[in-house]
Amino acid sequence: MKTVGAFFCGIGGLCLGFEGGMFSTVWANEKEQDVGSTYRRNFPDVNLLLDDIRNVEPRDLAPVDVIHGGFPCQSFSSAGSRMGFDDPKGTGELFNIMMDKIESMEELPKILVFENVPNILIGASGTWFEHIKNRIKAAGFWFAKENALIL
Repeated sequence: MKTVGAFFCGIGGLCLGFEGGMFSTVWANEKEQDVGSTYRRNFPDVNLLLDDIRNVEPRDLAPVDVIHGGFPCQSFSSAGSRMGFDDPKGTGELFNIMMDKIESMEELPKILVFENVPNILIGASGTWFEHIKNRIKAAGFWFAKENALIL
């Protein structure tokens, strides 16, 4: 069975999808206490790190085959600030912090899966997605296509 780790896990929607696909979630990270308590009820056997991602130490995370994350979308959403990585609230910057954590892991996962809003592809004339793509490539990962797959 393949293993999964989750950043910005919320109540576990992405985790549930992976579990249904014969993956086992090993660890998850969520900042919000109320959301985390729901996650614990949904996934009692997963090591949940209930803390801000900034405080998560990669050395404390077990190696996994896949890391997924639904990093906050408020800075990218057409219904939000649309300030992307320039948002002073920092929600756009959380993607970079997540990538810093991944890059500093002793053993990199084989696959990254990130979820966000459709506007992230076209916001700031496409530069948000270019930044994300370039950051992922710089960490040693590749894209099967040079554009995102939207389901």
